Amino acid sequence: MTDDRDLRIELLEQSRKELGDQMQHLIGLLEEAREEIRYLKRELAKERGEPEPEP
Repeated sequence: MTDDRDLRIELLEQSRKELGDQMQHLIGLLEEAREEIRYLKRELAKERGEPEPEP
């Protein structure tokens, strides 16, 4: 019984770590996307002759 419980705890801890890693990866992707959007907004404003948008 204890071995089964220990295994479940170990699997839960591993799953939690993997989920944390995935979340960090997604946060990184979101930050990259935000930066790309800022860049595209600046480029669009330049093309239109408008002032650059504030960050």
